[in-house]
Amino acid sequence: MPHVNKPTPQQERRATDFLDRALALADVIVWRKDLQLQRMHFNAVGFKALGLPYNVAGISTAELRTLTHPDDLGAIDKANQQAMAGSEVVDQLARYRFADGSWRHQLTRRVAERDANGLVAGLSGIAIDVTELQLEREQVQRLHEHTTLAAQVLGAGFWSNQPDREGRYVMHFDEQMHRIYGCPPGAAPQDVGHWLRQFVHPEDRTWVSRRMRMADQQLEPLVDISYRIVDKGGRERCVHSWSHRRLLDGRPAVFGMEMDVTDSQRLQHQRQREEQREQFAIEAAAVGVWERDLQGHVLYWNETMYRQRGCTSADPRHPDRIMVDTTHPDDRAVLVRAYRQHIASGEPYREELRLRLPDGTERWILAHGRPLCDDSGSTVSMAGINLDITAQKAAALLQQEKLRAEQGSRDKSAFMARMSHELRTPMNAVLGFSQLMRDDSTQPLSRQQLQRLGLIEQAGQQLLTLIDSLLEIARRGDDASAAQAQVEERPADSPQRARPIVAAATAMPAAADGPGLHVLCVEDNPVNLILVREVLGMRPQVRLHCAEDGHSGVAAALLEPPDVLLLDLQLPDISGHQVFEQLRHVPQLSACRFIALSADAMPESVEAALAAGFDDYWTKPIQFDRFLARIDEMVVQRAGGSWVR
Repeated sequence: MPHVNKPTPQQERRATDFLDRALALADVIVWRKDLQLQRMHFNAVGFKALGLPYNVAGISTAELRTLTHPDDLGAIDKANQQAMAGSEVVDQLARYRFADGSWRHQLTRRVAERDANGLVAGLSGIAIDVTELQLEREQVQRLHEHTTLAAQVLGAGFWSNQPDREGRYVMHFDEQMHRIYGCPPGAAPQDVGHWLRQFVHPEDRTWVSRRMRMADQQLEPLVDISYRIVDKGGRERCVHSWSHRRLLDGRPAVFGMEMDVTDSQRLQHQRQREEQREQFAIEAAAVGVWERDLQGHVLYWNETMYRQRGCTSADPRHPDRIMVDTTHPDDRAVLVRAYRQHIASGEPYREELRLRLPDGTERWILAHGRPLCDDSGSTVSMAGINLDITAQKAAALLQQEKLRAEQGSRDKSAFMARMSHELRTPMNAVLGFSQLMRDDSTQPLSRQQLQRLGLIEQAGQQLLTLIDSLLEIARRGDDASAAQAQVEERPADSPQRARPIVAAATAMPAAADGPGLHVLCVEDNPVNLILVREVLGMRPQVRLHCAEDGHSGVAAALLEPPDVLLLDLQLPDISGHQVFEQLRHVPQLSACRFIALSADAMPESVEAALAAGFDDYWTKPIQFDRFLARIDEMVVQRAGGSWVR
C-alpha cells in the first residue's frame, strides 16, 4: 500500500476550523447527546440559534425539552429510540424555540454512538433549519387542498399525458375524471388513441383528434374546447376541457382539466329556448322594450319601439329625437315629469300617452317603467315596456257610446211605457163605460143617444189608434224590427177592438151553476176598479175582491187566496212585479193564476212580465168581449175540475 502521512496537529486544527466555518456559513447545527450524563452538546451555531451562551459542558436534556414544542416531544423520543435500536440514520422534523421567541422547524438527523462493546453511549447528529421550506410546503399543501376542494365543488377532474421513464406516453386520470367518464379506478384510457376511440363521441372524434394534434405540434399553452363523450354506461355527456402543454425533460407533456357541463349545457339550451319564446311573445304582442339612463337618454330600444312610432331601427335619428318628434306635444311634459318623479322616488310608473306618426295618424300607448338598481340598491337606470292600446281605447270609446245608447234606450222605453200607461188609462174609462152604457139593458138608450154614444166610441177609438201609432213611431226610431214585431204580435189592436159585442157581454157560461171563481183585482185607479166591478158584475158566478195598492193586495191574497189575481203593474207603493215575487211561491197560492192588467202595452213590457212568470198579460183599455171570454173560460175550467195554473 502506498504510505500515507499522518496529519500534524496543526493540520488537524486547520481542518477542524475550516469545517466549523463551513457549518457556520451553512447554519448547520452539530449536536451530540450524552446518554450517561443526559447532556446535550452543540456547536457555536446551535447555542446561538437557541439564544444560549456557548458552554463546553453543554446543557441538560431537560432544558432542551423546555425549548422543544410540546407537540413534537413524542416524535423526538420515538426517533431517538429508533436510532438507538439500530445503526441507520433516523430523521425527524421538530420545532424549537429560538432566541427571537419564534418556533423554527428543524430537520434533525441522528445516529447511535456505540462503545467497544457495542453498547449505545450516545446520539450524534445535525439539525438544519427548514422553516422556510416547511412554510412553502404547507402553503403548497393548502393550495393543493383548496384546489382539490374547488375541483370537487365544480366537479372538475385533472388528467395528464406525459412520458414515463421508458419514454412511452401514458394518460393519468384522477378520481373525479373516473367519475366523469363512468369508469372504475384503474380503468382509465392507456393513451390518447384509446381515449379517442373509447370515450369521445363518434361525431366529434375527427375534429377533436385534429385539434389535439395541432395543439401538440405547436405546443399551444392553452387549449379550450367542448365536446361530447360516451361514458361507460353508454350515456352521452358534454364536457369542457382546458389543457396546457409544456416541455418536460425535453419532451412535450400535456396537463388538463375537464368539467362535466351536461346539465349546464341543458340549462343553457333551455334558457336560449325560453329567451326565443319570450322574444317571440314580445314581438307577437307588439311589446316595445326600452331602457333609459338617469338623465332620460335612451340606452336601448327594441324594433317594436320603432314600429310603434312609424319608423324602423334604420332611422338615422337617435331614439331621443324620435321620441320627441313622435310624442304628442300635450303629453311630452307628462312623460318627462313621470320619469323624473319615479327616478327620484324609485317607484314604478304607468302613463297613457299619445303618439303622432309620420302619416299624421294618432296612436295611444301605455308606458310602464320601473327603476333598475345595483347591488347597493342605488338606481342606475329605468327600464320598461310600451304597449299599443289604440284598439283598446277605441273599444272603450265604443263601449261608452254603447252604454250611453243603451241607457238612452232604457230611458226612452221607460218613458214610452209610462206614456202608454198614462194615455191609455183614461181611454179605458171612456171606451169601457161607453160599452157599459150601450150594453146596459136596465137603462136602454134612445136611438139618438146610441148615435151620440157611437160618435164618442168612434172618437175614443180614433184617439186610441193615434196613441198607439205615435208610440209605435217612436219605437221604430229605436228598433224598427221590434215595432214590426209589436204589430204582428197584436193583430187585434185595431179600431174594431172597442166595438161592443152584446152577445159576449150578456151570454152566460155553460157551467153557470158550478163553483164560483174568486178574483182579486189589485188596482190603484178608482175608475178602473169601477169598470172592473161593472164588467164582472155581469158574471154572478165571479166573486170579486179589490185592493188599491201593493201591500194591501199581498195581505188580501194571503188572507183569502184567490183563483185569479188581476194585477196592475204600476202601483203607488210597490210595483206589480214585487207583489208577484212575494206571492208566487206561497203554497196556498200554488193554483192561483197571476194575470197582469196594465195600460202599458209596450211589447218589451209584455215579454218581461211573461218571462218573469205571469200566466197572462191583458192590456187596457179593457175589451169586454175578450175580457169576459177569458173570464168565462176560467169559470168553465174551475167548474169542470180541470183548474190548474
